[in-house]
Amino acid sequence: MRNRIQTIHTSRTMMFKELSTLINHQVFDENSIVEMNILGKLSASGIKNTLNYLSRLYDFMEKNRLWKVFTFLWNIAEEPDKRIMTLLYALYKDELLRVSLPVILNAKPGKKVEPKEVQDAISKAYPGRYAPTTSISAAQNILSSWKQAGYIEGKVRNIRVAVKPEKLSVLFALFLGYKDGKVGEDLLQATWINILELSQEQLHEMLAQASLGDLIGYRKAGGITIIQFEPLLNHIE
Repeated sequence: MRNRIQTIHTSRTMMFKELSTLINHQVFDENSIVEMNILGKLSASGIKNTLNYLSRLYDFMEKNRLWKVFTFLWNIAEEPDKRIMTLLYALYKDELLRVSLPVILNAKPGKKVEPKEVQDAISKAYPGRYAPTTSISAAQNILSSWKQAGYIEGKVRNIRVAVKPEKLSVLFALFLGYKDGKVGEDLLQATWINILELSQEQLHEMLAQASLGDLIGYRKAGGITIIQFEPLLNHIE
């Protein structure tokens, strides 16, 4: 029996709009969400179905440290960073969405990204796993998630564009690397940082800003980079 792939992208996107609604209302209890119809669905079953997908992807439990860091940074971030951080979170949790990384990151700004490229990447990563109709739907959902994060634009053409992440996206990407056990310079080479497409000079400048803002400990001297997350973790505890 084949292991089940951790994903919601065969049925949904990263659902930035719905996630924003929950965070802005600060309500995560299912009964309250259904009773108040916070998600604006037509039926209780529709609300519960959407909430199930959101919970599977983001696991908004108080004991989930990743969620606590994410929402802390979300509440002080501007809209573009919120979108990028949401994509990072979804990529971290969703195996199928990660399959699209080389397709998107290898596409230069101005290039059209075809759903077929993502579908081919899915078939290569998981041969025979999905029926063609499912892989097509997943590819479209995956492109929609990248579009919600600002990496692609256009209702139909899916044109790759350059993003401009700020320090809070950088901090969240670094925290994902930290969760993976990386430290120092290795953090700055992690997949999650590469997704932001920033130069090393830009990264160090943003880290210095975050350090001055008392969000992380940061020091670079003699070719050695030290990044400490205690200030950020102290904020959420």
